[in-house]
Amino acid sequence: MSPAGFIPLRIDKISVGIIRPQFARILQRWPEVFEVTETSVQLVISTQDFQERSTTVAEIIQKLVDENCPKISSLTCLTDRNARHC
Repeated sequence: MSPAGFIPLRIDKISVGIIRPQFARILQRWPEVFEVTETSVQLVISTQDFQERSTTVAEIIQKLVDENCPKISSLTCLTDRNARHC
């Protein structure tokens, strides 16, 4: 486990950030995109294209924002370029 109870987020087995375990459990809704374990979240989308991966993840984040997901509300700035609270 990473600092302060966070777990690593990995792309191609390289740690690119950390997330809370509660949010990792939400990402389990997309097993074709994320492999979630108790110790990490791995981006497993089949494409290696940066833009396609980014678009896929942005669509998931936007869906969670649209659903008023309490664990994602602070990430609105990732999908709304006009957000002023980021």
